[in-house]
Amino acid sequence: TVSFDLNWPFEVRKFFEYQEIIGSLSEQVFSFDCLLPTSTGVRIIYQKLIMMAVLPFVLLLISLAVWNTIHLKSTVSYLGSKLIGTMVILMYLSHPNIVKSMFSLFSCQKLADGNSYLHVDLKVQCWTESHLKWTFGVALPSLIVWGMGVPAALWIVLRHHRHDLASRKV
Repeated sequence: TVSFDLNWPFEVRKFFEYQEIIGSLSEQVFSFDCLLPTSTGVRIIYQKLIMMAVLPFVLLLISLAVWNTIHLKSTVSYLGSKLIGTMVILMYLSHPNIVKSMFSLFSCQKLADGNSYLHVDLKVQCWTESHLKWTFGVALPSLIVWGMGVPAALWIVLRHHRHDLASRKV
């Protein structure tokens, strides 16, 4: 968002700078590049895109397994709230990377040959059939669900409970 050439107010620019710091830290935590096979015939950028698209589901399953294990071995109450708290923190850390990965498929660069190529992988030509398939089949739906849907849903929940936010039941 800072990279867009807009005249952001000072406070918004500072907010984006802090978010970028958090995003770059969590990018190191959620980096899959070295784990991805190169012999599958599917470019690493697309493999990473799939992994980032399903990352929230994976985090949910891991969190659920951990909190269920803790719940079985102790008398921890508020299991649901602990799971929700864990997911909020994990989504806060992973959200910038998910959105950044999805937007990377829209970031093309025109080269001397007159064609546009992905900024993150200059071997992938933009707006070809393959690129459009990944852009509109994975990146755009993920941006709608994870980039806009989850924050909108959280805003709706918070707005609905705005008078009870100080209580432990929320």
